[in-house]
Amino acid sequence: LGSDGLPDRGPATPEDGIEECMCAVMELAQQQQESAMSSGDQGDSTSPELVLIVHRLNTCFLAASSFLHAKEMSERAVLGQVDAPSQSATLAGCSLISTLCSMVGSGEPHAILALHCLGFLTMSQTVSKLVCSAGLVPLLLGQLRIASSMEPPLVEAALSLLVMLMQVDVQDAMHPLLNRHASSLVKVAAFFLQPDHQKQCAVLAAQLVEDLSSTYKGAIAICAHAGLHCVVKDALAQKRFSDSMCRKLATSIKLAKLLSAAAAQSTGPQG
Repeated sequence: LGSDGLPDRGPATPEDGIEECMCAVMELAQQQQESAMSSGDQGDSTSPELVLIVHRLNTCFLAASSFLHAKEMSERAVLGQVDAPSQSATLAGCSLISTLCSMVGSGEPHAILALHCLGFLTMSQTVSKLVCSAGLVPLLLGQLRIASSMEPPLVEAALSLLVMLMQVDVQDAMHPLLNRHASSLVKVAAFFLQPDHQKQCAVLAAQLVEDLSSTYKGAIAICAHAGLHCVVKDALAQKRFSDSMCRKLATSIKLAKLLSAAAAQSTGPQG
């Protein structure tokens, strides 16, 4: 109930909800830190209170009126006031990202909430870079390698988030994600293009191949992975996917070969 005795309808706007949730994140982080200092107990990073906060954050993002609105809310959550970010707000945002990564790594049912929340946060390129620096990508790659032991919605959410992070990396001239994980990303794409995976995961894998093929580093990794070529060749021969998806895969492989050959001949910097 609210202070007037009537049912609490929640925050008036999504932005108000974001601020309330981030204040709760700061309070919870402080409580866990005090508990760790007093008793040596590291605290429960997946407490019911935290799961509720993440759920409320997701609800706020779902109330966004547009992609741009959701992007602004993502930056508000992690950076505070974007035009004048405060140190305390940034610390709370980094704490939230770290906590969400821990929730994903737990493999528990609530991990799906964390994956969705991270997906909302990565609508901002600035926040995406912070998410990558928190070590999320190796975690996702490791989980996707054992996808058979995960629930399908969890697999799809993890793969979708990986594709979103990859699309941000493609736009970065330095390609930090590709430089560290190009080979692993190609292996994941080849894995989910195999016929025993759900259709949406294959669609995401095809998008991953397309993004990889648009960079020198990704193109070289694609050409070095014979397994991917076999999977794509088999898929095209059997017409396992839609015509548009088959064209996307064929074009991506062709582009990767062209870029890889150009890279081999070039003596200049590759990007």
